Amino acid sequence: MKRLFTIMTAVLLTAIVLAQSPHKMSYQAVIRNSLDQLVTNHEVGMQISILQGSSSGTVVYTETQTPTTNANGLVSIEIGGGTPVTGTFTAIDWSVGPYFIKTETDPTGGTSYTITGTNQLLSVPYALYANSSSPQNLQEIINAGNSANNILNDVDNSTISLNSTGGNTSNFHYYGIKSSIAGTNGYPTAIQAISNGISLQRNYGLYAYATNAAELNNGVFGYAYGSLHDNYGIWGVADDAIDGWDNRGVMGYARSTTATGWNYGVTGWAGNSDYRNIAVGAYTDESTSTNATNYGVSARASATTTTGTNYGIYSEAFNGAVNYAGFFNGNVTVTGTFTNPSDEKLKGNIQPISSILEKISSLKPVSFYYNSKGKSFLQLPEDLQYGFVAQDMEQVFPNLVTNQVIDINSTGNAGRNKGEQKEEQESRKQEFKGINYTGLISILTQGIKEQQEQIKQLKEKNDELEKRIKTLEELILIK
Repeated sequence: MKRLFTIMTAVLLTAIVLAQSPHKMSYQAVIRNSLDQLVTNHEVGMQISILQGSSSGTVVYTETQTPTTNANGLVSIEIGGGTPVTGTFTAIDWSVGPYFIKTETDPTGGTSYTITGTNQLLSVPYALYANSSSPQNLQEIINAGNSANNILNDVDNSTISLNSTGGNTSNFHYYGIKSSIAGTNGYPTAIQAISNGISLQRNYGLYAYATNAAELNNGVFGYAYGSLHDNYGIWGVADDAIDGWDNRGVMGYARSTTATGWNYGVTGWAGNSDYRNIAVGAYTDESTSTNATNYGVSARASATTTTGTNYGIYSEAFNGAVNYAGFFNGNVTVTGTFTNPSDEKLKGNIQPISSILEKISSLKPVSFYYNSKGKSFLQLPEDLQYGFVAQDMEQVFPNLVTNQVIDINSTGNAGRNKGEQKEEQESRKQEFKGINYTGLISILTQGIKEQQEQIKQLKEKNDELEKRIKTLEELILIK
């Protein structure tokens, strides 16, 4: 009975706490001999075992130690810091318990263990449990489950916060988050960002910003490549706005104060294609509507500026065999004025136009209808037209006639499938002659002036003849 009391005393006085060293448990016990006397200031032999499942379950770990008791017979050890006999303490999976601790003690300091006790570990130190039950790397986190729920507040406003440092090599890419996916069908998406809360302000599916770069800051950079189908660096889709609110597939704005720099809300760059390069393509042909007005491009410049200039659309074209800063395949309406640069400082070899009436008389004004058969890609007017035939004009004023080479498919696929696009690739390329009707104004003006001079001369001759006739009539009357 004394031996049993000794066992229970050892067990009940055990205190298990988290040790300062990682992967260890502190263990304390009061040691008494078979005569129920405290074993003080003496080395004792101990064997500690961790049992799984029950008090007689599988031994998953055993170690031995030879600690020394203090003046009160108290021995303090760190389980996991002794000499292993079986198993590895750090490999114990504390999440698949229950676990029991078995202690065997030899008060004389040897290995003839006469005091034995077993008790359940009702509370495993958190750090040990977390170390064994929680994922140890990102792969284990993914394997444990791919979803989680979190409630944010004004203090903890991020479900995941990653802070990375480093990245010091020039022209080398560093990533705070890098995601890739490889699929054979469907819509493989490396990153999906959804913000669908009922907010009184704004929802951002993806919010990114970049600062402090000396050369270039990219808030969002999209890169797409492949040889089979279309590639979109960034694709924006917006729908379901109601009650007067807007859907904007892509919204860009730049508004920082800059004395000499430029602010671009949206910038597109395209190059290196031997077929077509389109920096910005805008389409409104996805679906039909009953009453809506569709704009391929809608631009407005209305910022208040004291000495600056607002341009609704500014475009330029150069370096091509044929250059068009603007080409409109359809009707054009202007509520303002067309202005051509005509300053003297921009001109050279200025010569007056003369002797033009004869050439003007050679012109052949005609009325006509455009022949749209086989030219359906050209949005030609269908009603009666007045003008000239370019080939006739070319015989008289060749400088007013230019050869036009127009790629009517310049807006890209625009909803057509690839088969249609390939079939139309050559047929949609139109070549025709065009007339600079604006250039005719100065020629016709000179013609009017020459005609007026002729009229003046004829009037003077007519006046002279009338005087002579009047004189003759007066002489006849005198006789």
